[in-house]
Amino acid sequence: MPMILLDNSRAMNNTEIKKYFAVDTASGEHLKEQMRKRVEGFINTHEAGTRLPSGRDMVEALDISRITVRNAMQSFFDSGAIISRGRHGVFIAEKSRSSILKDIHPMAMGGGVSVSKIQTLKLLLYENIPFQKAFWEEIIRRFNKHSQSFRVQIEWLPQTVNQNDFEEYLRNCHVDLFQHAVNHNSEKSAQKLPDELINMINQPEYRHEVFPPEMKPLFKHMLPVHFNLNFIYWNADLAKAVGLNDIRQRIRRNELSALLAEATAKLPDGKTACGHIWDRLAFMGQPANLEDINEEYFIRQLSRIFQYDNAGATYIYRQQYPMEAVENFHAGKQLFLDSIPTHAYVFGNNTNFELSCEPCPLLDGNRQYTAAMGLGISRNSSNYHGGVEFIRFMLSEEAQEFLASAKSCPPVLRGAAGRIPQTSPQLETLLQRYRIYDPYSQSQECLFMNYLTYHTRNILQQLCEKSISLEDAASAMFKNWSAQIDEAVAGF
Repeated sequence: MPMILLDNSRAMNNTEIKKYFAVDTASGEHLKEQMRKRVEGFINTHEAGTRLPSGRDMVEALDISRITVRNAMQSFFDSGAIISRGRHGVFIAEKSRSSILKDIHPMAMGGGVSVSKIQTLKLLLYENIPFQKAFWEEIIRRFNKHSQSFRVQIEWLPQTVNQNDFEEYLRNCHVDLFQHAVNHNSEKSAQKLPDELINMINQPEYRHEVFPPEMKPLFKHMLPVHFNLNFIYWNADLAKAVGLNDIRQRIRRNELSALLAEATAKLPDGKTACGHIWDRLAFMGQPANLEDINEEYFIRQLSRIFQYDNAGATYIYRQQYPMEAVENFHAGKQLFLDSIPTHAYVFGNNTNFELSCEPCPLLDGNRQYTAAMGLGISRNSSNYHGGVEFIRFMLSEEAQEFLASAKSCPPVLRGAAGRIPQTSPQLETLLQRYRIYDPYSQSQECLFMNYLTYHTRNILQQLCEKSISLEDAASAMFKNWSAQIDEAVAGF
């Protein structure tokens, strides 16, 4: 078909923009991919020198985000198919001379023509639970499809390398990128990232408010892509069989204690209402200011758990092995499970019952502290620009939305959290009460999360066995916590 040259003396109006670049939000195809195809079609059917509408005009005419427009057009800028002439606008570029010379051997030109090769980027991962592997394989397939210069290849962390050895292993292996919890050790093993990437997290469209000031210097070497969200999972078939109704709404109304008490009374022998009691304590949240931890705080938390007399029959309070609650849940022996998706789906998501979940609510005034997973560029990498390109892609709308839907984790891109399956209308309000901490630090947030999960078990067991009063238990918990803080300060 003949090539078209539009009048470049004026900008396109909204009708013209919609004619050439309209997207269909109901089609199921990602908006970025639709937009990329429209831009590619426009370039292929119009002459060099044709002016494209500005990003701002596209956003207004098509009612899509500027990130979608920017990401859809980036590959065309990178390949030289379109060029920016500053305030004059963006134009279709002249046909590249390399396309004319593509069939001529470089040596025939005296070596004057260089041929760029696609470079391989090795990404070190340890997330090999089936749903995690499926996510990474698909996200890398998408990146490799669009990138013209780099291909990412997964390098799996050996099973023999544990958490304590990870940083040393990373410093001695030859990979380009790695994923890990954002932490203070990254400075030793990761290259400094460019300011334009670091500054992205502070833009309004990203969830920068969940990162306290002390975490933000860590972004120089690792950028967060998502953080963990606590869920309550339940066996919907078992709930129906025992006559438990309206579970989702009751959880949203923060009536979980009453719900668990009712479940305990209705469940047959051999079935437990919930998992480990210390997980329930941790999932209720922590004070917004950890200086407010006192006996009254522990009394308030414990009173909610032990509000009904049958708490000892509701929870597992003697641990036989770490994944006991998860195994019981998947075997149909347990109705509810407090968990993050990583643990809930460790045995796969093909249960023999209907699985439902809801984000775990927090008690009034409480926050929830959690770790953020991030990406860094290894100090051993010689493909720095490729690493930057991949991290930028992981922060894009396409990657962030797919991450939310595939991993059920809140991405750092604010608008993408709505893709989390079975999400709550209260999710946005809930996420505003999450705060990120460094899981490898000696911060109070880190110490307190470890204390609730690992160092309250004996006291909780005594409460379940009714060998200690709630007041004495709260006093003992506060005393033990104060001793841990004093010990940490002395050690520091």
